[in-house]
Amino acid sequence: MKYLIMMYPNAAVMDALSEEDRNAVFQGHGEFMTKIKESGEFVGTVALGGPEESSVVRVRGGVPAVTDGPYAEFKEFVGGYYVKSAPRSTATW
Repeated sequence: MKYLIMMYPNAAVMDALSEEDRNAVFQGHGEFMTKIKESGEFVGTVALGGPEESSVVRVRGGVPAVTDGPYAEFKEFVGGYYVKSAPRSTATW
C-alpha cells in the first residue's frame, strides 16, 4: 500500500517563525525522512513552489489554458508531499 502525505504550510505562520523555529520544522522533516528511509518505506518526496511561483492549468472543451495569477487570497496551499509504501499493518508514522 502506498500512502500520500501532503504538506499544507501556512505562509503567514512560517514567515512569523524565528529562524530557530523554522530550522526546527525543517529538522523534523529530515528526521521523518530518515525514519522512513531506514524502515524501507520511503518512495519519494517533492517540494512544490508557492502560489506566487505557480501557474493554474484549466481545461475547457479539451483545450488547456495556462495562466499566471492573480490567485484568490490563500492561507494554505499544497507545499509538497511524501510518498511512502508499507503494508497497512506495519506502517510507521
